[in-house]
Amino acid sequence: MRKALVRDALVLLFFAALTVALTWPVAFQAGTTIPSDPGDPLIATWLLGWNYHTLFAGRPAGYWDANIFFPMHNALALTDHLAFPALLGLPAYWLTHSPLLVHNFLFLLSFVLSGYGVFRLALYLVPSVAAALFAGTAFAFTAYRFDHLSHLDLLQTQWLPLILLNFIAFVRERKAIHAVGLGVFFFANALSAAYYMIFVTILLALIFPLLLAGAGRVGDRRLWMGLLAVSVLVAAATLPFLAPYRRVKSDLNLSRSTTTAVFYSARPHSFLSGPGMGRLYAPWLTRIWRPETNFFPGLLPIALGLGCLLYRRNRQVLREWLGALFAFRPRATPQFALSASVPVLGLVAVGLSIARSAGAPIELKVICRVVAGMLAAVAALSALQWRRTRELLARYVIPGRTYRGLFLLIVILAVLLSMGPKLVLFGERTIRGPYYLLFKFVPGINGLRVVGRFAVLAVLALSVMAAYGFADFERRWAKRPSMRWMLAAALIAGMAVESLSIPIRTIPVPTGRQIPPVYHWLAEQPGQFAIAEIPMGDIWDDIRYIYYSTVHWKNLVNGYSGYFPPAYTERAKQISEFPAPEAIAALQQIGATHLIFHAAQTGRPAPESPGLGARLIRRFGADVVYEISPTEP
Repeated sequence: MRKALVRDALVLLFFAALTVALTWPVAFQAGTTIPSDPGDPLIATWLLGWNYHTLFAGRPAGYWDANIFFPMHNALALTDHLAFPALLGLPAYWLTHSPLLVHNFLFLLSFVLSGYGVFRLALYLVPSVAAALFAGTAFAFTAYRFDHLSHLDLLQTQWLPLILLNFIAFVRERKAIHAVGLGVFFFANALSAAYYMIFVTILLALIFPLLLAGAGRVGDRRLWMGLLAVSVLVAAATLPFLAPYRRVKSDLNLSRSTTTAVFYSARPHSFLSGPGMGRLYAPWLTRIWRPETNFFPGLLPIALGLGCLLYRRNRQVLREWLGALFAFRPRATPQFALSASVPVLGLVAVGLSIARSAGAPIELKVICRVVAGMLAAVAALSALQWRRTRELLARYVIPGRTYRGLFLLIVILAVLLSMGPKLVLFGERTIRGPYYLLFKFVPGINGLRVVGRFAVLAVLALSVMAAYGFADFERRWAKRPSMRWMLAAALIAGMAVESLSIPIRTIPVPTGRQIPPVYHWLAEQPGQFAIAEIPMGDIWDDIRYIYYSTVHWKNLVNGYSGYFPPAYTERAKQISEFPAPEAIAALQQIGATHLIFHAAQTGRPAPESPGLGARLIRRFGADVVYEISPTEP
């Protein structure tokens, strides 16, 4: 027990050191900058501040009525609330009272815990500390995570491996500690990122029958009762956080179209694309970069992940299956023809590819059709040799002593789901993918914008497969402890080089007295009231106002989130015309009592006499405050 604690402490220190190095200079500027861009990180900082404000101000009843998009109720349900990350960052907030520093602390902590979570999952399945360390490194510093440096919620991937670990362990061992772990980590995940809550729920539902079959516990009453108890308790704890989202979704009729889902779906080349950050592959990967759909896991995880499928017992099963498929029996005419067609079509596809690369006018769809014909022939042969095929699938997919095939299945499922409701086949030709069924029939799915994020599960599963491949390589080529750790150091260093993205872009953020004095003046004003700030409707201006509201916490007519209230755009246009009578009337109609006019941003001078219903009350340089009188009853 003591050795395990020391080992885990050293592993956490290892990932902490690697995080500081591979995210440099974020750790050294944690109190004054934000990583990546001045958009979503500032919103996440405000969300953390809102969690602490409602906690310490003693107004939990107003938690969902966030101070944006006034006069909307439940405005917090337009975005992720970050309740559990805020809980994790509570000690840092107690010490510093800085939501910005807490944001950067959680940013760095997500790398450490994501690496540690995969380390624990891999170590449970593969008894090799070195292999588990490599798997943790491959996942924590993958391109997917670097592509989302500005999204604190999507960086909270640490709960995914811990959920899988406890789910697999509980099905195998039926220990109460694993049931508790499953419930706790599922709850933490649900309160960290809505995307991951949906993803992992779908994943567990899909792999549960295979885990049951592999463990031989289909009729195990204790297992079923334990899972039922965990499900009920987690649902009871999570539903209060989901109910406001359901109300807002229903009231505002919020959903995403299939067009949006298709646009933000992965493409085959997405898995060869990095976020324009990896120094090693940047000259090549940036050519096929697309926003938010970059999932290249690195060459080392791919090589080791594929290698894990070729270990000794699997090779024997593969040989038997291939021998049955490609046994040339002239009397068995259908099988003979199909067996002969596979290598012929393969050679044709290779020849066409070479000719195309040499400049021949051959369309890519022609090569794809030849490959599809070859795969169809293999599928037909598999059907003819169903007994051997069934044995192969049982060995690979149904987890018994090994879970290699299960994680390969997770990779395949996650890749297919990440490609959205329409799978692109040849050029513009598409077919409906499995995600289409989820989009139509699973509640909450039609609210997801970036479908491609399903690929995070593929990257996670591939990292575990890489641990298996690492362990196989280690057993064969590094039997001595010194050789084992030299191999581990070399592969982990290689993975770090593949992930190298430093220096991470950081943006200076005003704090304390650097924040414009108008917001400190607002904080000194008694009571709660609503303000509007113009320019209004530009996302970068509105995000800045939201961040500055952490100083005063007055209600804002301005706002920004993944969804916008239907009336916001039109209202923003009206108010931006201040001091027009229509602008003042719009402010009076919603009950806003103050307006802040930022002359430097609007590009026009602040009016001295705005007209009936508004009066100038304070000047702070180019920032001018107007009081809006209420309408006559």
